[in-house]
Amino acid sequence: MNSIRKQIVAFAVVCLAGLPALGDELPGFSGKVVYIKDGDSIIVMHDTHREEIRLNAVDCPETNQPFGDKATAFTSSQCLDKVVTIKTFGPDVYGRTIGDVTLEDGRKLKQRTCPYR
Repeated sequence: MNSIRKQIVAFAVVCLAGLPALGDELPGFSGKVVYIKDGDSIIVMHDTHREEIRLNAVDCPETNQPFGDKATAFTSSQCLDKVVTIKTFGPDVYGRTIGDVTLEDGRKLKQRTCPYR
């Protein structure tokens, strides 16, 4: 019985060795921010095309809502015409790429960063 347990453990180790570690980075890319749609959506150049990024876990007011123009201005002041790094999480229901945005200085563009909520 002890031999069977060793074989099971050895098999499990071999199987688990091929799995990615829990801390592995998600797919991503870097690009220049060329347009700010609103406080939580930006357009980034990815290779030779524009890609709309919906900021992950950020919900700013829309441009036509109270403080929406301020949220858009804040996001613009942080990243417009700058190179950012995007860690992607796949598309949302509208086809936008959901992503975490890291600014040039290493800060993340997150909800807690945006004072207008």
